[in-house]
Amino acid sequence: LTIRVVKGRNLRDKSFTGHLSPFVRANLLGTEKQTNPDVNGSVNPRWDSVLEFLLDQDDGFPNLLFSVWDRDQRDKNDLLGEHLFSTKDLIQCVHMAEWLPLLTRNQKPTGEIFAIMDFVPSKEPTLADMIP
Repeated sequence: LTIRVVKGRNLRDKSFTGHLSPFVRANLLGTEKQTNPDVNGSVNPRWDSVLEFLLDQDDGFPNLLFSVWDRDQRDKNDLLGEHLFSTKDLIQCVHMAEWLPLLTRNQKPTGEIFAIMDFVPSKEPTLADMIP
């Protein structure tokens, strides 16, 4: 599973300083990967980062949790919003590119992220692959 986290828009600035350093974390089956922070201070960040995950056939259709955080140098990072994505549609259609709405833990809208996702099934081993 390859995810290209491209950009965000209309992220909510929780600190009200007008300066964000947002980054995206993606969690699939307990494996977590993240983008680098966009340090340009915008509520419309650009990451253009590729995150890759391995899915086993036995995993079924797990949920993928996207969370957007504001990096804080002095204190703990602030959660800006989350999106829970079901991989079922992606696995069936192989490619998706869409805006994913972010919600706070109180279910309030807090911006969006644009991601391009590709699912590439691994080649099934053939009898020839199993013979040394």
